[in-house]
Amino acid sequence: MAVVDRITAALPTAVVFVATIPRTNNFLTDFIADRYNSDINRLLLRRSADGFRVMPVRMDDIAPDEYADRLHPNDAGYRKMSDNWFAALRQAVKRGWVVPAEGDLSDPNSGNPDNGACPDDSGTSSPASSSTSTSEDNSGQYIASTQSHIYQRGQLGPVVASTQSQSHVNRWAAFY
Repeated sequence: MAVVDRITAALPTAVVFVATIPRTNNFLTDFIADRYNSDINRLLLRRSADGFRVMPVRMDDIAPDEYADRLHPNDAGYRKMSDNWFAALRQAVKRGWVVPAEGDLSDPNSGNPDNGACPDDSGTSSPASSSTSTSEDNSGQYIASTQSHIYQRGQLGPVVASTQSQSHVNRWAAFY
């Protein structure tokens, strides 16, 4: 929770999503994961009651038949994980935590250096930056990618979130 606390202290209006640990179909590791997940949910509920925008994302509901092996989800398991991330995002939107982006959104590189990369300003204070792109792969599926970088006077170091989704691109567009 120290990382969550540092992020919410540095960026009090940021929405912080914290995923629970998926079960592995192993009694011992599932026992530990269940305990951890219970503690995370309890702590996030307390932080949320204190006014912080924190939200758990369930990953512990993957069924045994949604695993490719004893550790890694299969396509159905990954689809469920993606659905859970999407449900958490929808919940944050319903709570009014997600606000429309400002600025020129027609150019994914606006505000970024010429190469489209986020500036490497670790050790200095600068606002969060992000870029989003959508591309089409050879099968006609659309892939949306988002990268965000947060710098806070070197205390946090860079925090990078990168996501890719093939199944929810059209659903994401419905928000905006």
